[in-house]
Amino acid sequence: WLAFIGLINQNVDITMLGILSDAHSVGLYQPAVRVASLVAMPQIIIGMALAPRIASFYATDEISRIGKLAKKAARTSLLLGTSLALFAIIFAPWILSLFGAEFTQSANVLRILCVSKLIDMAFGYVGILLSMTQHAKAALFGLVTSVVVNITLNVVLIPSMGIQGAAVSTTVSVIVWNFIMAVSVARKLGINATVLGLTERQKTTIP
Repeated sequence: WLAFIGLINQNVDITMLGILSDAHSVGLYQPAVRVASLVAMPQIIIGMALAPRIASFYATDEISRIGKLAKKAARTSLLLGTSLALFAIIFAPWILSLFGAEFTQSANVLRILCVSKLIDMAFGYVGILLSMTQHAKAALFGLVTSVVVNITLNVVLIPSMGIQGAAVSTTVSVIVWNFIMAVSVARKLGINATVLGLTERQKTTIP
């Protein structure tokens, strides 16, 4: 279910643009999404290596090692991702012009989506932590809430802001999703998984 709903959430902005706007807007939006996704490549690659190690440490009840590993992974992915994001933000018009001159209109969309990726990295690997430690229901709750927020904001913002409204909606939904999961990680595992250190708490006995 996590993978399925995650896939829905990743495509809400494009789907809602198609419903509330037109094909031209979708066409302008998609290259920005593709470029922004490259910013997250370090996060994805590190996450693939991180997941089995978290599961292994959890099986042997080494929670403290999970926390240290997750924090190091989050900081590394954010450092690498920031370099890519800054390049994309600064040179957004030039990058998008490679798709065609008219796509420079999406420069601010790319910048907003890059910020969204950085926020996601700053919260750390909260989704993986929940999924690999038998707390998938908590991750699912955060993801479903994020989808609802994403759809609602798209309905409100796309008519007035167009493609930038879709990007803003995506960014807010990313914040909501990550915040809910970061709090769940702190409550269930006693781990502060975020780079910003916003959710460090003592572990509680929540099943």
